[in-house]
Amino acid sequence: MRPALFILSFLVAGCGDSLIRPYKCGPVLTEKDIQIFRKVNTFLDLRAGDTYADIGASSGYYDGAMAVFLDSVDLYIQDIDQHCLTKRNLKRVVRYYSRFRKTPDTNRFHVTIGDEKKTNLPRGIFQRSAPLISAVGSRLLNISPK
Repeated sequence: MRPALFILSFLVAGCGDSLIRPYKCGPVLTEKDIQIFRKVNTFLDLRAGDTYADIGASSGYYDGAMAVFLDSVDLYIQDIDQHCLTKRNLKRVVRYYSRFRKTPDTNRFHVTIGDEKKTNLPRGIFQRSAPLISAVGSRLLNISPK
């Protein structure tokens, strides 16, 4: 019985955080933690039909939390780290935070992988920028009404 316990412990420790955590990369926020994003969304004046980009988003965990309080927003999640930002991991992020929603999720999430010289975000759809520095951290958020 001890060898089985040891093997199980080794597998859990060796497989990274995906067996224990709902997604890889970034903190896992609670329903209480994400309440700050109500204020962030008000500050950013995000509304249905807006297009928003988070540059340097890691796995998109802040964006998943923000989206709990948004409806019908296009969210472009951009990073250069292809380990943290993948379609599969972003689905896990969205699934985790969607459980805190009171209504079905109508937002659209787009993964965009850039590099050190360019973001690879679509051209011509972002009309204003808002640097966001607060409890969220220092990130450049681009927002544009449709």
